[in-house]
Amino acid sequence: MGMPETDTTERHLLSDLEPFGLSILRHDPKFRSLFENATAGLVLASLEGEIIEINPSFCRFLGFRAEELEGRHIQELTHPEDRELTGIALGSSFQAETAGALTLEKRYLTKEGGSRWGQVTSSRLYDNAGNPTCLIAMIQDIQKLKDVEERLRASEHFWKSMLDNMDDAVHIIDAETGKIVWANASFLRESGRALDEVIARNCHDICFPHPDAQLSALERCPLQQILSSGQTTRAEHRVKGVDVRDRYLEVTLSPIRGDDARLKTIIYASRDVTRRRRAELEAEQLTYNDTLTGLGNRAMIVDQLTRKINSDQADGDKIAVFMIDIDQFKKVNKTLGHAAGDELLQTVAMRLRQSTRRSDTVARLGGDEFAIIAAGPPELRDTAAFARKLLDVFKEPFNLSGLDVFATPCIGIALYPHDGLSVADLLKNADLALEQAKQAGLNTYRHYSAKPNCDARNRLMLENDLRRAIDLGQLFLVYQPQIDIDSGRTFGVEALVRWQHPEHGLISPARFIPLAEESGYILPLSAWILRTACAQASAWRRQGLPSFQLAVNLSGCQFRAPGLVELVKKVLAQTGLPAASLELELTETILMDTGPRVCGVIEELKRLGVHIAIDDFGTGYSSLAYLKNFAADRIKIAREFICDLEDKGNRAIVETMLAMGGALGMHVLAEGVETQSQLDFLALRGCREVQGFYFSKPLPDLELPDFLASTGSHPKVVPISNRKPRG
Repeated sequence: MGMPETDTTERHLLSDLEPFGLSILRHDPKFRSLFENATAGLVLASLEGEIIEINPSFCRFLGFRAEELEGRHIQELTHPEDRELTGIALGSSFQAETAGALTLEKRYLTKEGGSRWGQVTSSRLYDNAGNPTCLIAMIQDIQKLKDVEERLRASEHFWKSMLDNMDDAVHIIDAETGKIVWANASFLRESGRALDEVIARNCHDICFPHPDAQLSALERCPLQQILSSGQTTRAEHRVKGVDVRDRYLEVTLSPIRGDDARLKTIIYASRDVTRRRRAELEAEQLTYNDTLTGLGNRAMIVDQLTRKINSDQADGDKIAVFMIDIDQFKKVNKTLGHAAGDELLQTVAMRLRQSTRRSDTVARLGGDEFAIIAAGPPELRDTAAFARKLLDVFKEPFNLSGLDVFATPCIGIALYPHDGLSVADLLKNADLALEQAKQAGLNTYRHYSAKPNCDARNRLMLENDLRRAIDLGQLFLVYQPQIDIDSGRTFGVEALVRWQHPEHGLISPARFIPLAEESGYILPLSAWILRTACAQASAWRRQGLPSFQLAVNLSGCQFRAPGLVELVKKVLAQTGLPAASLELELTETILMDTGPRVCGVIEELKRLGVHIAIDDFGTGYSSLAYLKNFAADRIKIAREFICDLEDKGNRAIVETMLAMGGALGMHVLAEGVETQSQLDFLALRGCREVQGFYFSKPLPDLELPDFLASTGSHPKVVPISNRKPRG
């Protein structure tokens, strides 16, 4: 609340009177009228402080008549507790030869025996010779302001007292600086500090955010969530305590906004739930963990597989179950003893955990049998590459009590939904595949096949049909739009091949692409896809459709084969599509299989003006160091990470990829966006490019122009919360 306002003329009364003397007030009608009618109280006093004359407003202020006040000393009307302050002011203001106007706040005594607060501004008056003759003071009534201040102080005292007596630790943070402005007694006890030690300190210095880089930003410090969203945030927060041990807190962060709706302060309340959380973790350890290796057990595999199946809604082979058996385990147990056998199992467990992603589930089912759930491989060849990676885990000998021992595995693989729709069927078929691998020999892997001989015959027939599919017009392309979040416009499309078989219907690329690679037919198939997609994109340009970028996938076989750069040159020349409008997508497995050779081919393609993208990034188990070895333009985050953003590991991976892509100057596109919550999560973390069913399914060439027209040829900003699914 501000100070009471007075008329502009009144505010200048003191300064107008000052150069003149007392006579102007008594003889000049103008100043006399101002004095009498001023809304503020005016007092004329001698240099010693005796009242000479007062105006009606001052009389009303204290409840006296004028004749009751004239001749009295100013200190008689001053509250006893303020007289010393007033005396000092009188001395400096009344007696100093060069003193100017003086302003102070003090309490006056009323006729009824009470007191009222007034703001006093006093000045001296002079005669014509420049000698001080008397004092004039203007008193403004500020009692209401003081009453409000007192109520605020009482309210603040009440709330602080209440918070101080809470068991929950509470501190208040300045939203702009991150500094603590207040903390209750519980917080001070838990932090081991006094109030003056935490006030004005950065909250991160006091709250011990957890240093584990693998934790998500919300797990490390939930303060980031409320700063980005502005909404009340509740989370379980893992921190390093003063004793360096992990502690678990249930935290609630509440935003406090100012009159301008901007976030001003944050109330951070936390409750220590360490004992309860540790009890839960211990119970979970007993239920889901293998005590010998520290991995999960069969119950963990069943639980995780159930969760992944129930949460997975997309087509294709998205979940792979790997069963692993150690061939020499029984021999080690028999010849070296059970202690050596246990040591072998523990070392195998450690190597498997180091060779898998954080999102994978690794477990020991019992004896020498292990299982791994890997969610999200888009094609069958990825599971084969992963199986070979697991075989490599056993290449180095195992040192058991000083003796080097070699052990080899067999691996069985079952895929969801191809090899089973239930947990029981997947585990059973993965176990059958393991038996098939054992029959094939040591150190090998097999995918599940119910009828191996019949399957081989069917694959041969399907391969023959595939070789004729182009000539018979059974293959066709669909195009999935890629959307710029900020503008809402389509900046690109990805060309995807489909096979409409006359007998088997629509066959998934996850089935016939690996077949084409194994048979060698992938090269003419990939050339047809590239030529058809570029011709269609060029035709759309001639029709006047908005410009966009065409993304075409490259297989590993096509990339390794000679003549790729020449093929791209020829197709661009024949179709008339500008090189800058073409983006070639490589998988991480290509980077792993080709090593340094990638750089030379990519550099030639880049010199043509073609853009390069890394597709399904994060699923190929490759080192992030590959990214700095060649100039990719775009990273495509695999849809497996987007479809389950409830998983803390997935959220952390996506945030890391976005930060890494930005640091390397690359565009980052998120695949598989299907919900508003996924879109909001990505947008809040700086992702600008997305594709998925939320906007559109892959469209036939005749339907894409209508979609492009609906999104507009110019940037069209659509608020995130207002966007509706397409397709």
